[in-house]
Amino acid sequence: MRAAPRVLIAYAGKRGTTERAAHFLASCFENASVRDLKKTDASPERYDAVIVGSAVYRGAIEPQARSFLVRYENTLLGVPLGIFLCHAFADEAPDLFRDNFPESLLASCVTYDSFGGTYDLSQMGVRERMWMNRHLRARSRQRGSEDLLTGLSDSSIRAFAERMKRAFEE
Repeated sequence: MRAAPRVLIAYAGKRGTTERAAHFLASCFENASVRDLKKTDASPERYDAVIVGSAVYRGAIEPQARSFLVRYENTLLGVPLGIFLCHAFADEAPDLFRDNFPESLLASCVTYDSFGGTYDLSQMGVRERMWMNRHLRARSRQRGSEDLLTGLSDSSIRAFAERMKRAFEE
């Protein structure tokens, strides 16, 4: 019997949504380690697969997630890789992936996906609140009353995990 693949789930977030997603994702694997990139370094060398997650603020992933991807790009290109985002507006995911990740990493990914997210203006600082209000007004002008806000999606997380597991079987 083969040992369960060792999976590193490295994430960076601000208000808990990305952390919740990372831990839920870890529960889908037999042998997963979760590391908060804001608190600790997470070297991917001793893992069979790596999943990187980040919250999105003002259109950008967390700096710690970006640094991890740059620092370990060569290692990440050699293992099954998954990337997930947690952000409030699911329809913006394609642009966020394109704008925040090197094309080489996206092309080598087993899977990448948005798990949805939430926003709470009362938890935001002044700049973030101003950006979000401008963003919401611009979305309203572009899309009318259509609201594409999505909460954290457990089904998206499970489907992501299944796609990663299939990579181990190949």
